[in-house]
Amino acid sequence: MPRLLLRLALCLALTASAADARPEPTDAELSAAAWRTLRERRFGESVPAFDAALARLPESEALALGSAVALLTRQPRSRQNIARADARLAELAARPGETGLQARYLRARAAELHLFEPDPALAARRYEELIALAPEHPLAQAAVPKLVSLRIYQLGQDPLAALADAERWAGLLTAPDARRDFHQVMARSHLFFKRSPEAALRHLLATREAGQHIPAGAASTLASIGELARELGHAETARAAYRAFLEDHPRDQRVHMIRQRLAELETATPEVASASPVATAPGSAGFPAGISAPHSLTPSLPPPSAPSAPGS
Repeated sequence: MPRLLLRLALCLALTASAADARPEPTDAELSAAAWRTLRERRFGESVPAFDAALARLPESEALALGSAVALLTRQPRSRQNIARADARLAELAARPGETGLQARYLRARAAELHLFEPDPALAARRYEELIALAPEHPLAQAAVPKLVSLRIYQLGQDPLAALADAERWAGLLTAPDARRDFHQVMARSHLFFKRSPEAALRHLLATREAGQHIPAGAASTLASIGELARELGHAETARAAYRAFLEDHPRDQRVHMIRQRLAELETATPEVASASPVATAPGSAGFPAGISAPHSLTPSLPPPSAPSAPGS
């Protein structure tokens, strides 16, 4: 028995010695480990991981930004974590350069989505400041559709006036994702408020032209274009949308309905099928130029409280 205890003690000593000899992680390893927790959505580990990395690299703006994101996503949510995140973002937002712009955008998103009592007015002001500061930056452009959505649905403004005013952004956005999101907000809003089906169709076409990465959203946009164009008498546009839908989304549950709609248009009399004849222009994805969007821009989703029309 004494020999057994002696061997056990020796094994434990060797194990402890090996652990003590393990090298400390490098600064780069600590930083990579912190970012990995966010990438892998291990949010419970993110805050301590970023705290450890910042202890080594306190001047790192990127790690400070990641730490704020970790605080905002940590569960359960707490007012203390949100306040810490906002304070960290406020400090970063005051700095020039890319990190400052990223922090401004995140502060606006936090005001819109992460506060215990979301503050749409505060979010709108922060979006406006970012847009005014760097209007051509991708994050400032991404802020435009979010600001438009807030003005139409959540700030107590006249929604039709806000919708009409928002049209001025159509020719100013160059970032594809911002264009897509902007046009989607506009299309849905025109439909929801029954303001202008023709304008809604133009914005849906612009959404399609800007490109959609999510197949379900792209399918809904095509279905919406086809239905709206058919109802408005733009037979060629409807047919083009239905054909694209069948080609790109053959497994979608709406395929049977789309086939029926297309067959009805194919067999319609020339007078009905050509109710609104328009020519097809190059570069318009096969859709008639007569109702193609005046700007190659894209749509975005309405806020959570806003209705969801087809075409996400």
